[in-house]
Amino acid sequence: MQVKLGYDVSPSMRLTVGYDFIYYSSVLRPTDQNDRSFSKGLPFGQDTSSTDGPVRKMKITDFYAYGLNVEVSFRF
Repeated sequence: MQVKLGYDVSPSMRLTVGYDFIYYSSVLRPTDQNDRSFSKGLPFGQDTSSTDGPVRKMKITDFYAYGLNVEVSFRF
């Protein structure tokens, strides 16, 4: 969604103010998917049948972003 409001200060100068907003629901963000609760003390050549490794998570979050912009334009 974008909203803009403009005002002609003079015949050659225009002032504009705008607001942008975007929202997505049910987003998978990469940093939320890492499981950091496994034991870090295991050696590199650990048993592959062990269940002490990281587990995949499907954590769903919402994402939103917004911005405000101000513009001054001159016409000749």
